[in-house]
Amino acid sequence: MTRETIVSLGFASSREQADSVATLLEQHSGLPFRGVNFSTAISNPEAFGEHIHDRDVVAHSAGEYAVKLATEYGALPRSATFIAPPIPERVRRLVWRGALIGYDDPATRFDMDEKITNFSAKTEIKRHPILNFGAIAKLGHFASLDYALELQKSGVPVTIGFMEHDGLFNLSTIDPDAITALRGAGVVVKQIRGTHTRFTANPVNTMNEIAMAPELVAPISTLDPSLSFRGTVLPHLGAFAARLRSAA
Repeated sequence: MTRETIVSLGFASSREQADSVATLLEQHSGLPFRGVNFSTAISNPEAFGEHIHDRDVVAHSAGEYAVKLATEYGALPRSATFIAPPIPERVRRLVWRGALIGYDDPATRFDMDEKITNFSAKTEIKRHPILNFGAIAKLGHFASLDYALELQKSGVPVTIGFMEHDGLFNLSTIDPDAITALRGAGVVVKQIRGTHTRFTANPVNTMNEIAMAPELVAPISTLDPSLSFRGTVLPHLGAFAARLRSAA
């Protein structure tokens, strides 16, 4: 019997989202998949370790951190694919970049007020605020590339897919020697089209692209320079505050 591939989703992912992503991948491939959301995985890393041990693992973003916690309890995946892995960054930058993700999508550009007011009201954050927000500082210091290298050296084949326009993490801040070390150890390092959230929006195409995506040999800037808190969020906050005052 073919063992399940475990999909470990990132920050603020819900169980429903994890189930949906796993179902899409399973329907496309004809192979079994199981999705696990972030708060579930980090709330009981030992139990999550039982799920991933000797299984193929696909982790999106902070999902890699959940995998790391599980391996501290002795779990060892059969293989690991890390998509849009965390890059160390200041917490406040991660928070506002997270709020800005998707703003440059023409379909959602004019919904910025709603994005801001609803950012902290997502279903999963309301369900598990401490687990999710409590992990942000740890994610800001998580050396995901060092962990990927460690896993590869332990005998687990590792593939990393960096998003060209990630928008949350900036690959240009890492030491170029880190990518050299990964490639030298046998880690497959790829450059995938799209933004940070592409995997959860379209997991099938993202996974299919990894096989044919170009290799990444040096750090690249993965932020959109046209988006910033000052230039993008502040004008909307001001307009929103004005409406609140007029309604009072």
